[in-house]
Amino acid sequence: SIIPIQCSTATITVIVGNSLIGTAKSVSTPTYNTDGTISLNYRITVKNYGSLALTNVSVADNLTNTFPSPATYTITNAPVVTTTLGTQLAIDNLYTGAGSNTVMTLPLTSSLAVGRTDTVSFDVKVSLNGFTGSFNNFAIVSANSGTISLVDTSSSGNNPDPNNNGNPNDDDEPTIFTPTIVKIGLAKMAGKVESDGTGCHSVTFKFTIKNYGVSPVYNVSLIDNLDNTFINPATYSVVSAPVSVTGALATNALFSGNGNNTNLLTSTNSLSIGGVDTIIVKVRFCSNGGVTTYSNIAVVSANSSSTGLGNTGTDISTNGLNPDPNGNGNPSDNDEGIVTVFSGSDVGVLVPQGFNPNDVNGNQTWILKGIENFPDNVVSVYNRWGNLVYQKEGYSNAEAWNGIANSNLPKLGANRLPQGTYYYVIEFKNSDQAALKGFVVLQY
Repeated sequence: SIIPIQCSTATITVIVGNSLIGTAKSVSTPTYNTDGTISLNYRITVKNYGSLALTNVSVADNLTNTFPSPATYTITNAPVVTTTLGTQLAIDNLYTGAGSNTVMTLPLTSSLAVGRTDTVSFDVKVSLNGFTGSFNNFAIVSANSGTISLVDTSSSGNNPDPNNNGNPNDDDEPTIFTPTIVKIGLAKMAGKVESDGTGCHSVTFKFTIKNYGVSPVYNVSLIDNLDNTFINPATYSVVSAPVSVTGALATNALFSGNGNNTNLLTSTNSLSIGGVDTIIVKVRFCSNGGVTTYSNIAVVSANSSSTGLGNTGTDISTNGLNPDPNGNGNPSDNDEGIVTVFSGSDVGVLVPQGFNPNDVNGNQTWILKGIENFPDNVVSVYNRWGNLVYQKEGYSNAEAWNGIANSNLPKLGANRLPQGTYYYVIEFKNSDQAALKGFVVLQY
């Protein structure tokens, strides 16, 4: 208000009033697009809390600070004033949120009347590009009241004065958006390969799937294209449909590993935070004269939204049962995509049914032809009562068994075992080959 004061020599005009401006910024619920981007709507509310009109109103928002590298953004809908009736804010159409264009109003032609509230709205599309954190944002509004310069940093939401104490300058709080990051992990293990005696084999695969994220995930899929594993002339068939160990994920009974049935799961699946499941499937395959060593990878994917329009995460399988071998909570590290390798060849170790340590014709030791191809082996021999009488790790024909025991059981002279039939087990460590088991006759 203006109060004239009469003096004997002059009239002095005193301006009585206060100057105060406030701002708030809100962010909408994100829209997760099918191309992996995220669409956001930001709203900046500006209000004149003083009793004097304000001029040179500047609304600044530096988006390069909001979306740091490697994230990128584009403004898909330029700022507009949504409270158009009587608005005194003028928008700068060159606003990009970067460089010299971080002010979205034209200050020289923007003002706010006493008590006036205006809202500016604009849309942004964000590409995460591997960014996994939160996006924090402040808008800054400034104005003039005569020769007084005013400034306020935004509070979060739509109310520039959340505590309603009449002072919007004590409520600064960043507007935070945290995208839902899908962190799904996958491990794959090939069990022992079993021969059916026809030149064909069977193997059981175990897939371990775990949700490492902070939110449930939906539309979980597990893709394993077996055409990429068993290359022509090899053939294969799924002999037992996929099953779930915990029941958390629904399996696809039509899984064949090829065509339209490379997904071991149904189309609608979800995993809770920390949820884990193991999927088991058995496959029979025949090399048909082709390669006998095979490599395989599978891929798991999931979405942050049950609608499928959320953020999608994927992981390539790593060998074994643990999707995150280094334990850092990120199963998609570059060194955690180890291929699962298994062999379809028969063991190729010829085990004689007996030998004679006294044979002068060269049959004095137990020669296991082909054992040199499996140096990491364990050979164990038991008597008819099941007692271990001989055991050797890293058995080799250069030091083949000659009927001498190396256990503490009673023996004949010079530790020689009695003539008779013994039971053997030949194990192949660090190999997917099944152990060989059978009988050997020791005679003199």
